[in-house]
Order: sequence, then structure tokens, then C-alpha cells
Amino acid sequence: MLDWDTPHRGEVYQNLAQHCYNNPAELWAIYDTFAGVHAFRLNCTEPPTSAHSIALAYKLDADIRYVELCIARNLWSARIAPKPHRSRDFICFKGFLGSGIALPKAQWLLQIHHNLLIKHGLTTATKNSPSSSLLRQIQLVA
Repeated sequence: MLDWDTPHRGEVYQNLAQHCYNNPAELWAIYDTFAGVHAFRLNCTEPPTSAHSIALAYKLDADIRYVELCIARNLWSARIAPKPHRSRDFICFKGFLGSGIALPKAQWLLQIHHNLLIKHGLTTATKNSPSSSLLRQIQLVA
């Protein structure tokens, strides 16, 4: 999971799209947030302390404070509740980038995350949920 706090979401999407083009085995679930972008890498489950994870965060110009917090905790974290004193907060699924295959564990964690976002009112249950979109993508490939 990586985080970008930026009003320039288009640059984040372009960087991720270029990265996925150069690394076709990768698959990312993209979420728009009130202040930027969250992206879950679904084709692997590397810890934040791995050299590859750290290098990737720097390469993609992710929020380094977020990465450092994840390294200190030795786990990736994702906010699932509204920030206090922020009206109209949201975190909503945008789609997938890449053509890799989601690991079952990563897919399961993504669905739990999405369900908690619904529970806490940060997003709504729609047909364009990560699981339904991923299922359509898998059907298209098959």
C-alpha cells in the first residue's frame, strides 16, 4: 500500500501507469482520497521493510512520512475511518492499474478494507467495488 497526499492525482496515476507498463506482472487497486491517492499492490505481499518496497516508494514518489511510519510498525496500514474535523472525507475505489494477477491474500485484504470503508461511511456499496471489478478483469483474461 502506498499513499500520496497531493492535489495532483493525475501525476500519481501517470507514474503508476508507466510503472505498470514497465512491470507488467504488477497489479494495483487505486483509491481516490480527500487529499490524494492510495494504491494497494495486489500481486505480492512484501513488508514495508524490504529493500524493494522502500526503493519502490521512492521511485513512485510516495508519501515518505507514511512509508517511514509503516517501516517503524513493520506493517502496511490504511485508514478506514474519517479524519476528525474533516467534513466530506472520502476514500473511494477508482479502478485497477496493471495486468498482473492478484494474490488471494491481497485480494481478501482489499475486500476487508473496502467493506470497512463502507461501514465507516467513507465510500458506498456500488457495482464498481474492487471485488466485482477484479472478477470482471479475471473473466476478461480467461
